[in-house]
Amino acid sequence: MSACTVRPAGPADALRLAELIEAVEAYYGTSEVSPLSARVADVERHVLAPGAAASVLVADVDGTVVGFASYSMLWPAAEAAASAFLKEVFVEEAHRGLGIGRALFGAVSSDAQRRGATRLDWTVDASNPSAAAFYEALGSSVAEGKVYYRRSLG
Repeated sequence: MSACTVRPAGPADALRLAELIEAVEAYYGTSEVSPLSARVADVERHVLAPGAAASVLVADVDGTVVGFASYSMLWPAAEAAASAFLKEVFVEEAHRGLGIGRALFGAVSSDAQRRGATRLDWTVDASNPSAAAFYEALGSSVAEGKVYYRRSLG
């Protein structure tokens, strides 16, 4: 494998990110996904537009985006500081085990810290022990005393 470059997503990445979202959905067992054109529009609105909801870093190998990490800044954290919430780290199956996920996680951590975050939080599906092992291998631990809630808005 050639060197992996991690960089912020840009307008030229919209189509590829939309394609990777389909791979993410398949990974989580979703059988139906929105049309590609709708996913591209979602990437443009939620990632690439000014004031976008998420920050996305992509892993580029030989000019092809093979993975991404998305996160958002949150406020407040402890003592009125900022924190970051990691929503997704995804690497195409053919490129897993090569350090790309580690590179993406490290880049998110560095970028969030540069932007003033004092911590990085995320969740792992209980049915995904390999993800838990990945994060634990990076020195992370389960946040005791926290319970994750969700409310559907649509």
